[in-house]
Amino acid sequence: IQLLLEEMQHILRFLDWQAEQWDSRASRPSVDQPKEEEEEEGFVAYARQQAHIRRRLAAVFRESWRKVPDLIASGFDDDLPVEEDDGIRKTLPH
Repeated sequence: IQLLLEEMQHILRFLDWQAEQWDSRASRPSVDQPKEEEEEEGFVAYARQQAHIRRRLAAVFRESWRKVPDLIASGFDDDLPVEEDDGIRKTLPH
């Protein structure tokens, strides 16, 4: 369980780091960046979009994982919804 919690934090930190890398690419000239103005604008827009995607993904994960520590601490006392392969939501037995 500790490994799960640590991996969740690693994923969030990695996504934050990736977003910062894309922000950095969008804000500073690089040898790899295109030289044409239109191409540079496109590159900046793409880099900003990539940063946004990673931040949004991290936000979705944070919200989805918000209750995990409490569930672990409670010993899974509540009926937890589980989605089976057939797409039907069921609950875990006690």
